[in-house]
Amino acid sequence: MSKILILTEDYPSNENKYPSSFIHSRNLIYLKNGFELLVLSFNANKAYKYEGIDVISLKEFEADYQVSSFDLVLSHAPNLRHHVVFLNKHQKKIKKVVFFIHGHEVLKINKYYPNPYSFDKNSSVTKDLLQNFYDTVKLLILKRYFKSLLLKSKAHIVFVSEWMKTEFIKNVKIDDHILRERSSIIHNNINEVFEVESYIPAEKFLADVITIRPLDKSKYAIDVVAKIAEANPNITFHVYGKGEYFNHYQPPENLVVFNQFLSQKEIPKLLNQYRCALMPTRLDSQGVMMCEMAAYGIPLITSNISICQEMMKGFSNTFFIHNDLTKNQDITTFISNIDFTKEINKEKFSLKNTVFKEIDLIKKLIED
Repeated sequence: MSKILILTEDYPSNENKYPSSFIHSRNLIYLKNGFELLVLSFNANKAYKYEGIDVISLKEFEADYQVSSFDLVLSHAPNLRHHVVFLNKHQKKIKKVVFFIHGHEVLKINKYYPNPYSFDKNSSVTKDLLQNFYDTVKLLILKRYFKSLLLKSKAHIVFVSEWMKTEFIKNVKIDDHILRERSSIIHNNINEVFEVESYIPAEKFLADVITIRPLDKSKYAIDVVAKIAEANPNITFHVYGKGEYFNHYQPPENLVVFNQFLSQKEIPKLLNQYRCALMPTRLDSQGVMMCEMAAYGIPLITSNISICQEMMKGFSNTFFIHNDLTKNQDITTFISNIDFTKEINKEKFSLKNTVFKEIDLIKKLIED
């Protein structure tokens, strides 16, 4: 049985089920397919087991384990502070490492991420300057580190989208010819419930449009949702999410806010109660929830940016909006002409095309 060590900043627990759930969902499938797993969570204080997955702290790992006993190391969203320090310390004992690139860890934050909302008190000029300095150092170190391992054939990089690979090359500045045989593009998998079940529109909808978003991070564009609601007063909107945005901005009369978090298991049946979903974004490396909704089959409105175009290719019930033209964005025609009989694309984000591709890659790298 092959042994895999998985590095992550945080991991779900019985006390908090939500951090890095996208890592946990694939780990469960690895486990079912015969791999022996150990998750090293840099945020953990002590060892615990979560849904059959063993999780351990850095201190406990250093005391009780040897990296050389693992056939492969997987590093999700590798950062300098923990991942690179750990891997560098044990580099002579590591057989091979797979880096999963999810986004912020290889980007210049202030260049890519939108300005925060005005009520965000964590924003400051000093913080921006420090972030710029850190990102410059970060990218220089990552370039040297990744390139060294790749050229020694000790590493493989998995990107969750074409967009992510393109931006990685721009920021980390590793030539594409180095990556060509040493990297893969494999989308994050969607939760199994969205693949197994399908959208069945209710006879009577709770409202026309549903949005499920964190409310306070500007990249999730809840302000765009509010402006579209203003521009379409004859359409009703329901927004689900936690945050303070609507404590600072009055929602339009046709928009109702439910300040609550929804588990993935709750979402499918709720989606059936709406005519379509509105999921704008200003920045994503994939947009897993958008992908889950599209695969589930609910008609979807999202932003006309390159990552959304890439992810929604192959889905017919999709309408693209321009984030900066929201006051003039009429979605009435799209909603009025929704065809609920269109075939649902279940293949693009299926386990076969996501996690099982990862498993094939893992087996190949262990055998090499």
